[in-house]
Amino acid sequence: MKIVKYTLESGNKPSHITNGGWWPNPDDDTYIGFSETGTELTSADVETRQLGIHANYPMMKEVNTY
Repeated sequence: MKIVKYTLESGNKPSHITNGGWWPNPDDDTYIGFSETGTELTSADVETRQLGIHANYPMMKEVNTY
């Protein structure tokens, strides 16, 4: 399995994505998923992507939300 970046097709996960919907990027409407086809992302590619998303949309830990 390859780690790939993809976009939704008509609002749905493409059929070639076996496990997807991870870490959406609001800037370009892409997601991370797993597939046998497509351009493979390295772990460094995924890390760089996630740091970029976090820079624009900080993921803050919620405190005392219970």
